[in-house]
Amino acid sequence: MPEIDGLTLVRLFRTNPRTAGTPVIVLSGNDDAATRTRALAEGAKGYLVKLPAKAELIACIRHHASRSGGGSDTLDLTVMDGFREAGAPDFMLRLIDQFIDEASARVRTLKEAAGRADGHALNAIAHSLKGSSMIMGASRLAALCAQVEDQVAVIPGGEVTPALMAEIDRELVRVQHALAAQKEGIGQR
Repeated sequence: MPEIDGLTLVRLFRTNPRTAGTPVIVLSGNDDAATRTRALAEGAKGYLVKLPAKAELIACIRHHASRSGGGSDTLDLTVMDGFREAGAPDFMLRLIDQFIDEASARVRTLKEAAGRADGHALNAIAHSLKGSSMIMGASRLAALCAQVEDQVAVIPGGEVTPALMAEIDRELVRVQHALAAQKEGIGQR
């Protein structure tokens, strides 16, 4: 690219709220560990050496596209509909309140672990939050937690990029607002 290098572009994608959650796969001619580590530290989701086999490229794209949340919707409303069908409104209200409280606490703890570069804690907390987010239909928040797990697995010292942590914060707020709207809808029924 004549105006900018690829790793700078990855960093710009991660710092822009509109593209922060978009999976980026670096396709590079460099096969050294330092470049791969830097790309992942900047927020790349994958790293392939040019020119990968067609099957490898397709598998990488499918893997990261399936973990990206599949779209921009914060909350999968079919999950909420399933909860409505399965139980009383009081149960759903308690479930939403419990998730909001626990998710907020887990994100705080996740940020503390990121500050300490505690890879073990980051992985455990991200995994837990990913599971509860999936149960509640917060698929994008779950995908962001999966990205934390991916970064911890490949970046020495268990570091997570600040851009990813900032996007988790923003997504948690979106989820909280979406669940608050669900609570209002339950109260009106």
